[in-house]
Amino acid sequence: AVVRRWLAEHSGQLAEALAQAQERLSYEQERQVALRPYLVPKVERGIVGSSRYAVRLRQQIKEAAQSSKPVLIFGEPGLEKDNVAALIHFGSPRRRQPMIKVDCSALQASGADLFGRAGGKPGLLEWLGEGTLLLNNLHELPAELMPKLLRLLETGSYTPVQRGEGDPGEERPCRCRLLMVSERPIPALDPWVMAIKVPP
Repeated sequence: AVVRRWLAEHSGQLAEALAQAQERLSYEQERQVALRPYLVPKVERGIVGSSRYAVRLRQQIKEAAQSSKPVLIFGEPGLEKDNVAALIHFGSPRRRQPMIKVDCSALQASGADLFGRAGGKPGLLEWLGEGTLLLNNLHELPAELMPKLLRLLETGSYTPVQRGEGDPGEERPCRCRLLMVSERPIPALDPWVMAIKVPP
């Protein structure tokens, strides 16, 4: 009788808690599906050698890992710059969060895959939460997206892509860490990023 009475009094709360748990589980499953194609599971290799370049690069990676500032990693093709990015993420306090790698040449010019659509599907920035986004081949970013990237770096927020003209949309805070890889320096980013040059 006591159990029945307790259940009668608390059934509304239990139903609400169950609904919230199901909603969280559903969101987490969607998130996993959205992020899976881009996940960076681990670091491929460390930086070996005792040359002054290797020592300096290890020191820069360590500094970048302890900071939350966006990082631009640049250098000639074939220098494993994305591995340097992985070393930064997996050496940082965010290492338990997901890291994803997105090729800039494959991004939609609208930015919908990154920023999501207003009133529609979330973008990778939202799905990522407090993880790390690696924008690979930044020199191939569609020109239309550079102003949006600069705004993201400057303000720490972004606006989902609108369906129509007019309403500028609601800004959202970006909680993820941004790492970027390019074959060359990009001076427009200098005020907001820590730059690491990977020596040949």
